[in-house]
Amino acid sequence: MKTLLAKGGAMIETGNSVARLVANAIAAADTTCPEYHQAVEKLERDLKPRLATLEARRTALLGGLSRATASEELTARAAALLDDDVIPRPARDREAAQKDFDTVEDEIHVLRRALELQQGVVANTHRRWSELVCQRLAPSHREQVRRIADGIRVLSDALTEHGTFTEMLNDAGVSFTATLRPMPFAGDSLRLDREWSNANLWMADAREAGLLDGPARSAA
Repeated sequence: MKTLLAKGGAMIETGNSVARLVANAIAAADTTCPEYHQAVEKLERDLKPRLATLEARRTALLGGLSRATASEELTARAAALLDDDVIPRPARDREAAQKDFDTVEDEIHVLRRALELQQGVVANTHRRWSELVCQRLAPSHREQVRRIADGIRVLSDALTEHGTFTEMLNDAGVSFTATLRPMPFAGDSLRLDREWSNANLWMADAREAGLLDGPARSAA
C-alpha cells in the first residue's frame, strides 16, 4: 500500500481504488483552488506566530512596568512629593517602556482583527475547495448510494420474511429466542415495509438528492 502526501499535508492511503479516487479529487482541487492552502498557511505560519511573539513581548513589558512601579523609584518619587508637594515625573526609561507597551498593545489589536479576517478567508476558500472535491466525487457517490440501496432492498426482503417467520412462531406459542439464534440486529429499522423506518427515511433522502429514481421498493 502506498501513501500519498496531499498538497494540504494530509496523508492518504492509495492502496485501493476508492482511496486513489479521493486522493485524485483532492489533488485536483488543490490545483484548481490553491487559495485555500495559501490562506491556511498565512493564518498558521504567519499571523498566529506573529501574534504569539507580540503577546510574549507585551507580557515582558508589563512585567518590567510592574517592577518599576514597585521599585525604589516609587519610594524616591514619594519622598520628593513630601518635600516639594509635587509628584515627580517618572524616569525616562519607564516612559519609554510604557510607550513600547502601548505600541505593542496596539499592534496586538491589529493582528487579532487580521486573524479574524483571515479566518473568514480560510472558511470561504475551504468551502470552495470542498465543493470542488465533492463535484469530482459526485458520480462515484451516486453509484455507491445505488449499491447501498440495492443492498437495503435485499436485506429488507430478508428481514420481512424473517419477521413473518417469527410472528408465526409467536402466534403458535413457541419459545424460540434461546434456540433460534441470532435474531436480526436492526429490528424493523431496515425494513422498507415500515413507513418510518431508517431505511425508508434514507431512501427518501437519496431520492430527494436525485440519486435514486422512483419509490422505495423491495428486491423481490
